[in-house]
Parts: sequence; structure tokens; C-alpha cells
Amino acid sequence: MPHTYFSKFLSTDKRKEYFIVLCLLLTCYLTYGNSLNNAFLMDDYPMLIENRSLGSLSFLQLDFRSLEDQAYFRPVTHMLNLITYSVFGTRPLGYHLINLSLFALAGIALYDLLCLLLKHRGIAFLTALLFCTHPINGVAVNYKNATSFPLLILAILLSLINFLTDADGRSRMNDILSLVWFAVALLCHETAIAYPLYLASILFFIKKYSLKKIAVACTPFIAMTFLYLLFRMYLLGPQSTLIANILSSGMSAGSYLASFTRLILWYLSKLLFMQGIVLAWSTPVIETGIVFYLIILTSGALICIFIFRKYRKYPNISFALSWLLIGFVPVSLACFSRPLLGFVIQPHWLFFSSIGFSLLLALGLVKARERIALRWWVFILAGLLLYTTGNSFRYNYRWGNQERYCLYWLTVSPYGYWPNFWLGYDYLENGQYEKAKEPFSRTLGKGVDDFLIYGNLGIIEYSLKNFDTALAYFRRSLELKPDMADTYYYMGDIYLRKEDLKTAEMFLLEAVMLDRFLIDAKKKLAVVYHKQGRYIESEKINREILSMTSNGPKTGD
Repeated sequence: MPHTYFSKFLSTDKRKEYFIVLCLLLTCYLTYGNSLNNAFLMDDYPMLIENRSLGSLSFLQLDFRSLEDQAYFRPVTHMLNLITYSVFGTRPLGYHLINLSLFALAGIALYDLLCLLLKHRGIAFLTALLFCTHPINGVAVNYKNATSFPLLILAILLSLINFLTDADGRSRMNDILSLVWFAVALLCHETAIAYPLYLASILFFIKKYSLKKIAVACTPFIAMTFLYLLFRMYLLGPQSTLIANILSSGMSAGSYLASFTRLILWYLSKLLFMQGIVLAWSTPVIETGIVFYLIILTSGALICIFIFRKYRKYPNISFALSWLLIGFVPVSLACFSRPLLGFVIQPHWLFFSSIGFSLLLALGLVKARERIALRWWVFILAGLLLYTTGNSFRYNYRWGNQERYCLYWLTVSPYGYWPNFWLGYDYLENGQYEKAKEPFSRTLGKGVDDFLIYGNLGIIEYSLKNFDTALAYFRRSLELKPDMADTYYYMGDIYLRKEDLKTAEMFLLEAVMLDRFLIDAKKKLAVVYHKQGRYIESEKINREILSMTSNGPKTGD
């Protein structure tokens, strides 16, 4: 067969690598291209668009005194959000491009890692393709304030690549880079604590290290994880840790295992069928039918043991299965993160389980190629990729705006706190006040941030000029959380409208004391002083406002 230009182009390994990298890049941009113009939604607003502390030390989580009320420590995440906001402002396209580019780089890094480990370019390429197109990983591109998600994947993969490069003749620089990338991953998201297990899996199944040698190799990463957890507990306080939630749960071991099994089944169903994937899902703690779930869990464990024993001569299968399973280790603790909502799972906690699943599929496809005709194999592969990309395309569309996504989310979790809260918030922001009441009301009674619900119901009544009803909601909100600056502002404005200047001044002063960047409260306070004839004080506040708006940090509306 005569050589063509195309075959000559692919005649060297380097050109093949370039071609594969180009294919991965094109696949990512084609799969997620319809997400680029999606709007901001949900956490994008409090984290970025309406965050008055954006750019401050407290926002960057570098003011350690302000961390006690926070549930996590992710300074790299906040730094990325600040950088992207500084460059792109309120233009969502830029955020999508950054997320998508980092995700594509993660796909390339995954290919590079698997080539390094398996010495099989085809398996590595198929795994990266399946991982990048699976809709369960689309959150890494679609969630605009979560640029740290694709960076987390990339950082862990680069850490592994640096560690495994010249693994037998240790390079100090590679060791340092491996630890640096692992530190970046830890400061992106807590799920990186499973890294030593992923590394141990590689060393055991692929590199055939002894247990002693594995322990020595993993020690620096285990030590860094331990120091990170201690530092995190010190900063956030023991009451804001998962340990406090676990100790206060009061559930039996059977209830825990049954509830955790249900989370596992939910995630596996999304991996297999790619339907009903949402940002977060929760199940009530299971108190009845525990035996049924324990039978499923035991059966699953026995099947995994059988696979490990049956295919011990095929380490790639054991390696892939181990990565699928290791992802559930952090989930076994993280599921306690929202105890009032039940047992919680979020697909972005399991990016590396998805890699294990994609590798299992790729191994199956390569094995199938040995048994069936090429045309049928190509047909199966094309159908599988069309299915993954088609579902991702549809999933991207659902992320188009907040109302669309929350309505979809409610079809999966009708009484879930998050879809109802964010749907109500969207209606409120768009002036659909009557429609906002119902989803907000559905979230009351769950005990989750009820102060926010009462505050938002108060804002609805305030906007409808039902001031007495609004005041009742605001008072209820302050009973639950007395340090909400916005609530004091709205109450102060209501009393200003009622010409009760003394009461208005009291509430507005409290709002400014709690949040010195709340410009609207300062404007209203200047009006109060002016009405009281205190013109010097009014003018002083107006000068402060002018200084803040011309030189100061982001201050909101």
C-alpha cells in the first residue's frame, strides 16, 4: 500500500502524540462548546458577582481570624476566583474558557499518565476520551466559580506524573514538583486527601512494589495530608469539622452502611446510564430495610474481591477497579457534611472514580477489538462516544440558566433544599416575587439556613411593599442569625420609609458596623442624617461613599 501524506505524518511517535493531543483538545471543545455562553447561576452570585469582600484577605482565606464560621479551607480556589473575576468581570464566557482549557489539559495529563503506566497508547487515549466526554464530569466545565475542579484533577495527575518519572532513580526535582502539585490539590479541595491511596494503588498493581516500599514512597504525602488536616482543624475550629457532624449524628452502624450504600448505588447508576446527573443529591438516613442494603454492599464487596483475585494476572483491571473504589473513601466522610439534609453526595467528589470507570471501559473495548471485526468495533466505539457526548451536550444545555437547571434538578430531587433555594433566589433576582415564595417556602423547616429563607421572604414582601409582613420575616431571620448586615439594612430602610428616623438610624448603623462595604446602608444613613438636620455627618458619609466607589474594593449594588 503506497504511503500517503497522512501516514508519513504519523510515522513518528512524536507526531502521533501531537495528533492524539489535538484529538483530545478538539473533543473537549466540541463536547462542551455549547456551554460557553451559559449564564452565571447559583453559587456564582454569592461567591463572585455579589461578593462585597472579593479581593480582601478574608475572601482569600488568608485572614485566619475570619475562618471560624467557614466550612472549608480552599485558598487556591478563592485565588483562582479572584483572578478570573479580575480578568473577566461579569462576562461568563471567560470563566467557561478557563474551566474548559484546564479540563482539556487534565485530559491530556491523564493520557500522559496512563501511557507512562500502561505503555499502551490506545488504552490511554480511549480512557482520556471517555473521561472527557462523560457528562458526570461536566461540572468541572459548567460550574463557573469552581475553576479549582479541573485544576484539582490536573494537579493530582501532574503530581503522579512527576513522582513516577524516573521513579526507580529518584530525582529530587521531580520529588519536589510532585509534593508541590499535591499541595496545590489539597488547597483546591479536600477530596485530594485520597491521593496517597491512588499512588499506593499504582505502586502495588502496576509497579509491583513491596508493601514496605509503598509505605516509604507514600510517607511524604501522608505526612503532608496529616499536617493539612491538623492545620485545617485549627483554623476552622473542631465544631466545623466533619468529626463534629459524625459524633452528633447518633446513627447506628447499620443505618450508616445502608445510607452510604444508597449513595454508592446512585453514583454508579449515573456512571452507567448517564441520566439524572445533578450537582448534589441526598438521601434521608435509612432506618428501615437496612438488611437489604447490607446484602447489596456485601455482595458488591465479594464481587470486587472476586475480580481482584480472578484478574491478578491482569493488573490493569485491578488498578482501574481500585481507582473506582478509592474515590468513595473521602465520600464516606464527606457524606456527613450536611447532616440536616441527610446523606449527601456530589459527583465532583469522585472525579478519579470516573477515571477508574473510564479505564475499565477502555480495557473492555481493547479486549473486544481482539474478538470482533473492526467495523463492528468502530461502530460500538462511535455509538458509545455519541452517547457520552450527546448526554454531555444535553447536560450543558441544562446549565444554561439558573431557572432551567433548578427545574431540571427538581425532577431528580423534588424536595431537595438546594434546587428549591436557588430557584426561589432566581425568581427573586428577576422580580418574579410571587413565584419566588413557593420554592422558598418548601425549604423552610429543614433547619438548613432558615435565616436566609426568612430573609429572602422578607425581601420579597419588602419589594411588594408589604412592609409589616417584611419586618416580621426579618425579625425571625435575626432571631436565628443576628449578624446579617443586609437584614438590618432592609429593616432600616423600611423605618426610613415610615419616617421613624431614630429606629432607622439604629438599624442602619448596625448594618454598617457589620459590613463596612455595604454602601446602600451608608447611603440610607446619610439620608437619615440629612432629614435630622445633621448635615456635617451626612456629608462625611457621602465622602466615604465616593472614596469607596472610586478606589475601594468591589462593593455590590
